[in-house]
Amino acid sequence: MARLSEAETQHRVHLKTQAYLKLSKLRYNAVMEQVYCNTARNLTQEHLMSIADCGFIERSENILITRATGCGKSYLACAIGRQACSFGLKTPI
Repeated sequence: MARLSEAETQHRVHLKTQAYLKLSKLRYNAVMEQVYCNTARNLTQEHLMSIADCGFIERSENILITRATGCGKSYLACAIGRQACSFGLKTPI
């Protein structure tokens, strides 16, 4: 009975995450694990991990992503949005 209950809970969480992803209309299918960190992009692994926990959302903080054209700002934003959806947070357009 416990396994059945756990499976139902996981299924509901999965459906909720999928619904949030559909509503967010993210441009790219990006995940945090695929974001490339280097000094030229001024993005370190520590910065990325501090953003990946989505604690800034609960603290009502904003993230401003600036850099040159073509460096992956939109991809990073989509990865952050997907991460927030996986934590059960809505990401409006």
